[in-house]
This record gives sequence, C-alpha cells and structure tokens, in this order.
Amino acid sequence: MTLTTDLGVADEYVGVMKGVILSINPACTIIDISHEIPHHDILEAHYILERTYSFFPPRTIHIALVDPGVGGPRKSILIQTGRYYFTGPDNGVFSFVPYHETVQKIISLTNDEYFLRTVSNTFHGRDIFASCAAHLTLGLEPERLGPGIDQIVLLEEAEPEVRENQITGKIVHVDRFGNLISNIRQEHLARLSEKGSYEIVAGKKRIRRVETSYSAVPKGETLAIFGSSGTLEIAANQDNAAGKLELQRGSALIAVSRSAK
Repeated sequence: MTLTTDLGVADEYVGVMKGVILSINPACTIIDISHEIPHHDILEAHYILERTYSFFPPRTIHIALVDPGVGGPRKSILIQTGRYYFTGPDNGVFSFVPYHETVQKIISLTNDEYFLRTVSNTFHGRDIFASCAAHLTLGLEPERLGPGIDQIVLLEEAEPEVRENQITGKIVHVDRFGNLISNIRQEHLARLSEKGSYEIVAGKKRIRRVETSYSAVPKGETLAIFGSSGTLEIAANQDNAAGKLELQRGSALIAVSRSAK
C-alpha cells in the first residue's frame, strides 16, 4: 500500500493513518510516496502519483489524500484496474488512471461497516480511505464497500489540447533542477511529426528538435527532451530552465507543425 498526501510529517495525521491500517492488518507494508504535496494541490498529487504508481507490484493499493473538499458533496471512491487499486476523494486526483490502466470497477465508498466507528467531517483519510484499504488487503471484495458508479471526475489540466497541427500543453511540474515538465507525451508528438517538422514554443523560446540527453547542447543552453516519465520537458544543460525562461507551473507549452504556418 502507498500513501500520497499533502499532510506533511510535522503533525500526527500520517502516523494515525498508518495506525488505522496496521490495526486492521498488522502485516501490511506501507510505502510513503510523498507527504509534501503543496496544500490542496490536486494537480501536483496527480502528477506525482501518475509517475510513481506503476513501479509497485500488482495489487498494490494507492491511497491519495489531497482533499480540499472533504466533508462536502464530493464522493469517496475506489478504482479497481487490471493491476492496481486507487482510493481517495473523487476530485480529479486519479484522472490519469483511465489513460494508463484498464478500469474494471469504480466503487462509491458508502458502506460504513468498513469505516472507523466515528467518521470525522475533516479527516476521511483516516476514517474511510485507510480503513477501507486495510480491509481490502485482507481479501474483502470491493463490491462490499458500496455501489458501482460509471465515471470519475477528470482534471482538464491533466491532458493537453490536441488539434490537427498543434498541441497545447501545460507545465505541470517544476522539479528542483528547474526542469519544466509538461503533460505532453511522446505519442502526442509522434502524431504531429507525421505531418513533418514542428517546433516547440516555451515562452519566448522556440526549439526545433527533441534531444536525447541534457549534454546534447552546450552548458547553459535550453533544450527539449523526454524525461524519465515519458513526458516532454524543457531543460537547460547544468542550468535552471524555469529561471532562464521565466516560466512556471501552469505556463503553456506548445508544439506546432511548421507546415501549418
């Protein structure tokens, strides 16, 4: 089981969630992916989980808790795919799942038999998600947790806008090196390259090819590259691309066919 949250580690919240899980199944293995998601930042949690979940063994349960709508009308859900389980608030944090996995079931968590005895309106991570996930590790059938639903909330920012001659994406993450990581995947650019040459527009910078290594350009020069997660990023060899280009998370990154000009 994994945990991805915005709870930090200074307070008791993460420890309490682990206590709930281990009280139900003392043999459960719990891995922390990150508890340093910026507060209420659903898109960042989506980014981190999308790039990590598949490195875990099949049947891993991934709990995501970035939940600014806790206690409100948003659903608590469990997604079962051919390989994994995902549980958390239905607020878009799992938008990546239908694009990468075969969704088998989506369950609305409503059966309070598997919740903690008293459910707080402010901490469903402890009272619902941790408890339900722990019961799953003991072999509970997902259907016991509530009724099936047809779809989940999807973040508009999670996917780029793809047109015939242009792909408009966004910078979804800036790492500690200043690399500008986008939501444009290799298959997106492959479609564009079928039409001929293209260029990538990052702020005032125009880049006409994708490199295979950071060192393919001189030190300090900016470049486009597909990073370790398979999405397009703008980097600078041994320098900070975000600072050089004055771009940040949320900035546009555009790939446009040169034949369309």
